Parts: sequence; C-alpha cells; structure tokens
Amino acid sequence: MTVSTEINHEEYVGNGVTSVFPYRFRILKASNMVVVSIAPNGTETTLILNTGFTVSGVGSYAGGNVTLPNPLPEGWGLTLTRVLPAIQETDLRNQGTFFAETHEDAFDYLTMLIQQVGSWFTLALRKPTFLSKFYDAKKNRIANLADPVSAQDAVTKGYADSVVQLNLNKTLRVPESFIEELPDKTSRSGKLLAFNDQGRPIVVLPESGSAADVLVTLASISGYSYLGELQSVADFIGFVKQDGARVNLKSWHKGWAATAEGKPVGGGSFIYRANVPKAKHNGGTHISPTVPWDGLQSSIAAYLTGAGETDPTGLGCWVRDYQCKVNLTWFGTRGDGATDDVASIQAFRDYLVSQPKKKKGYIPAGVYSHSSGPNWAVKGIHLVGDGKHNTILKCTTSTRAFNIDASEYGQAVVYDVVVENLCIEGHVTCQNLLYVENTSHITMRNVNSREANPLTGTALKLLFTVASVFENFTCSINEQAMVSRPYYGIHLGVSPSRNLKSTCNQFKNPIIEGVMGSGIRLTSADLNTFIGGTSEANGQYGVTLDAGSRMNTFKGMGFESNPTADILDGGTNTVIKQCYTGTAIILLNTSKRAQISGGLHERIETQTGCDSAEISNLTINYFKKGNGGYVDNGFATAWVRIWDEILQAYVYPKKPRTAITVGATPFTYSNDSRGFESVLMVGGNVTQILFKRDADTANMGTSSGQIFLAPGDQLVISYSTAPAMSRIPMGENHT
Repeated sequence: MTVSTEINHEEYVGNGVTSVFPYRFRILKASNMVVVSIAPNGTETTLILNTGFTVSGVGSYAGGNVTLPNPLPEGWGLTLTRVLPAIQETDLRNQGTFFAETHEDAFDYLTMLIQQVGSWFTLALRKPTFLSKFYDAKKNRIANLADPVSAQDAVTKGYADSVVQLNLNKTLRVPESFIEELPDKTSRSGKLLAFNDQGRPIVVLPESGSAADVLVTLASISGYSYLGELQSVADFIGFVKQDGARVNLKSWHKGWAATAEGKPVGGGSFIYRANVPKAKHNGGTHISPTVPWDGLQSSIAAYLTGAGETDPTGLGCWVRDYQCKVNLTWFGTRGDGATDDVASIQAFRDYLVSQPKKKKGYIPAGVYSHSSGPNWAVKGIHLVGDGKHNTILKCTTSTRAFNIDASEYGQAVVYDVVVENLCIEGHVTCQNLLYVENTSHITMRNVNSREANPLTGTALKLLFTVASVFENFTCSINEQAMVSRPYYGIHLGVSPSRNLKSTCNQFKNPIIEGVMGSGIRLTSADLNTFIGGTSEANGQYGVTLDAGSRMNTFKGMGFESNPTADILDGGTNTVIKQCYTGTAIILLNTSKRAQISGGLHERIETQTGCDSAEISNLTINYFKKGNGGYVDNGFATAWVRIWDEILQAYVYPKKPRTAITVGATPFTYSNDSRGFESVLMVGGNVTQILFKRDADTANMGTSSGQIFLAPGDQLVISYSTAPAMSRIPMGENHT
C-alpha cells in the first residue's frame, strides 16, 4: 500500500473516563510513537513507552490505539505524534532480488519523514505570506524570551513591568484609580498647583509679593529682565559674569530714539560663555567685554571689527541666544534713512557667510542707508525683508546698489541666492539697482526697485544668469514716485567675465512701468520666459530683443502706452502668446521665425528681412487708434485667422505682385522664397514649359497663365518671343 493520508499526529482532550486513544497513521516501530500529555496549566510531559502508555497496530496502514494505564483527566490534553529517526535502513544489492514490499516500506519511510518535517513547520512562528512584514503567533504566547537589548527588540512582560514600576516609583501618585487631568497650558501659566475640597487638582495664583510669586515671575521667559538689563552694547564693556550667566540687552544703541519709529532695536538675550575666544567678537552675535567703544556712530565700524581689543588672545564672550533668522539690527543699524549703515550691513553679511549651513538673514522694516553695499554672491545666502515697500536698502554712492557678482570672487558661477520682500533704492548716478552676474538657481520674490540714472541706469541687470526665478519684480511709477527713473527695467545679456548668455530664467508677473527707455531688454539671452505682468508707459519700448536672443517667450503680458513700440523683436524664435499690445509689435529685419498667437493688438508690422514669421489667431485694430492694422514687408510671413476689430471681419494680408526679369531661352525660374507663390506668365511665343520638383519633371505644354509653386519648385520656359512674367507671394493667408 501507499501512505494515503497526510495525518501524522492526533490530538485529544481528556474527559476523565477514556484511556484508549486511536491513531490513523502507520508507524513502523512502537518507538516511532511519541505521546505527550498537557496539564491545564500548560505543563507538557512526554510519556514513556510501556510505562506511561502502550501502543497497538504497529506496521498497520490503518493505524491502531494508544492505551494509557489510567483515564486521561478532564481538561488535560494528549498528543500522539509519529516521530521517525532520519536514517535509511534498507540495504539493496546490485542485481539482487526485487522485493516490492521492501521498496514500498523504504518509500513510505521517506514520505513519513517528509510529513514529519512538514508538521514541524506548522509549529513554527511564521509570516502569513512571503510579502508579509510580520509574524503571526495565532494568539499563542511566546515564552522564554530574552530581555531586550536593541531599540527594535521585543519586550518581555517582566521587562515591561520593571520599566513601568521604575517610572511609577518616580511619579507623584494617588491611591485612587483615577485623578482628573490638569488644566491647559494657558490656564496653568504663572499659577501654583493645589487641590480642592474634593481632592481634585486645580491651579491658583500665588499671593502677590510672596516668595512664590517672585519665583514664578523670575522663571518666566522674560523673568531675568526684572533683575535689570543693559541699555546698549556699550554697557558690555568690562561686564563679566560666571559662565552661563544670562543678561538682557535692551537696545543696540542707547536711548529710545534708535529708529525712525522711536523703538529700540538690536537687543536680545545674551549668555556669557567663558570659553569662547574674544577673537569671535563681531558686535552682533558675539560681544567681547574688552573691546572699547565710545558709543559714537563714527566708531561703529571699528567696534564691529574688534578694533582696540585689549585681550586679543583671551577667552570670554557674551553670545546672543537666538533661534530665529539673523537680524540686521543686531549689528548696529539705525535704519533711519539718514545714517550710513554701511559697516553694520557688511558685518551682517560677513556673519551670514561664516555660517556653515543656515545663511538666512532678516532685515526688518526701515530705510537702511549705505554708501556702498557688499557683494552677496555667496551660495546659500537668503535675505528676507518685511515687504517690498517697508524694508528699503538705500544706496547713496555706489554705482551698484545691490550686488550679486560671482566674477568679483573669480567664481565661474554661484548658486542658491534668495532675496525677497524688500526694496532696493539707488540714486541719480546709480547704474544698476540690482546687478547679477555669473549666477544660477537664484530666486527673487516681491523685490521692488527705484531711483537710478535716467540715461543708462537699469533696475535689474542679469548677465549670465541661468535657471533662476524672479517673481513679482517691480519698478513702477504707479506704485511709488521716482525722482530719477532708470532707463531700463530688466536687462538680460552676456557676462563680460565669461562671455556667456543669460538662459532658462522665468519671470512671473514682472511689473515695469514708466522707465525712461525700454521696460525689458534682451541683448543676448535664450530660453527665458515671461508670464503675466506688464511693461507699459515706458519712454520708448515695452520689450526689445536683439539679434543675439533666441527662443524667448512672453505669455499673458500686457503692453500699452509705449510710444515707439510695445515689442521690438530682432531675435530668433521669439514667442508672443495671448498678450495685448496697445501701440505696435514690430518684427525687425533680423527677426527669424517669430510666433505671435492670440491676444488683442493694435498694429503688427514685419520689416524687410523679417524671415518666416507666423502670426495667428489674434485681433488687430483692437484699440482703434487710427494707425493700427498690419504691414507685411517680411519674407515668407504666414498670416492665419487675423480678425480686424474695426472691419469686424477676418482679413487676408496680401503682398504686391513683382515683375520677373526673363532671361535667355530656355529660361529657368526657381522659387527661392521658402514660401508658396504664384507665377503669372502673359504673352510672348512660348514653345515649352517644364515643371521641376526635385528629380521630377513634367511638361506643362505652351499655355500662358498662372502657375502655383511650392518652395524650391522650378519652371523651365522655352520661347521664340519672351513672355512677360511676374511673381505673386502667397504666404498662408487663410481663416
């Protein structure tokens, strides 16, 4: 027979009566049967053959019985399991007699061993599936677990109980099983813990003037201020305390008139650090008590640099305790629009640069006048103001009001400079309000600009600036009065130090209004995108693009009140999409493959030499000024669905017919226009007309008339008397 069942064990529960327990599987020897009794408390006992039990049916395929000397008590468990030693006892000889039953027994033995191993796996702690991230104990306990060592080790009950008890022993406890929770943070603030007549926790105010009242007050965030404070940084001179002592600085400058608003600024909390070198003194975040200062504005620069330090190699500094952005006022700025804060701004910049990671600086509202500004071309610098009309950096002398120029440091490019929420103000001789050269991945948000040279000045000059974002950049007479308006608003060009273009930048909602020349100027710039915003009411142009500019896009912008032209394009592959222009779009003789689509416009003009412009799906004469419409002197211009607001109809721009000088017979005419055209042939005595397209030639006979040619097509005309010929450019004029 075969091993016809997978059963290799039996399980029983005692009833106090039964002592004979059947099993349904084959065993080869009585010793193959292992019997285990399980007490109600979980204790397991392996019974001994012929002492604790006897077995019948050895060798039978149907199984047999296990008999206990006494009935199994009620509630006890009993398992009968076949356990075979992993050996092979069958000895077969080559060319010996074939004993089928001997072979079958050997195979049965192997099968039963496999079943035995399989049954062991059913007892293992296993994952439900190969993809499972847990082991399923199937509601069984896991016993004899070691105490945890690593953070992710399983925890035993004994270990958990000990930790709970240890923490409980450190806790103020009550004998009751429940106690109400304390009030919230706001309700607890500044109060003492007490218990009412029901034993419930409450908070009460300490008696005014009591020791408890004083201690609670001193323990508050501003508690040390009740112990006195320093009036200005000058009070740090000679002021030495024990390590860790804390003091409050009321204001960097003495007195309440430190700013235009009449408020003290630059103060804060300081901690004395006895082991900090005095060489770290910078007057803002680290203050040495042995650096002298007479309190005068004229000597601030010397104080900030530590000039006059009497103990240059010594230790012991007051260190500012802060968790916020570095504040410009910490370095002694007045911010009153009159005092020259140049030294303080430089110290602020130098400290930011010295930070290994966070280089974020905060410039509060105020007018920070400075004769010259530092170079901010340092990776990771992040400047944040209080708003583009509230925080004003006012340059009074330098030709660059705000400078981000990596070339000054000999760097090929600097990354990750962020400037937001402030205003840059220049003066009548200022050439560049914001000068940016050799930079990449920079960000400007909500930056305003004003006051520069009206003949040559620029609000935002970008030379070799790459993959950067400029959002809500403003230079507008509608937002502020300007005594000296710059000539250019935004200028993108080539870096003189590297001779590389500005590329792949994005401008979101630029507002350029009322500059003296061109609102946006691209002298040599590729793949820049302008989205939304406006360039209007400028002295000459809204936008100008020179021949060195390629693949620049203007989308959803407004242009009006620019007297010469709203857009003057001489670049390549310029895209103007869904804009409106109130004066004119002029495509110059260097303009190539410009695309103007959508929007409302007054006048569109292509000049002689303009090549392959595509003008489509837009309206002309929208503002009805009397000088609108279209003028097409370009080469291979495509006009598609052009709506005339005055005519209330689609218009079809047409170019005039021009004569063709007929040469000697046979005369070959080639359509070299790169556009479609018709050739009109009249009179003469034509003997043959051949049409040629690439390698294909067709005889068209001798009839005169109008022949339609695609770009590159040729006509070979043989005649005895020359006909009169003319060409009619066709373009793509259709609705």
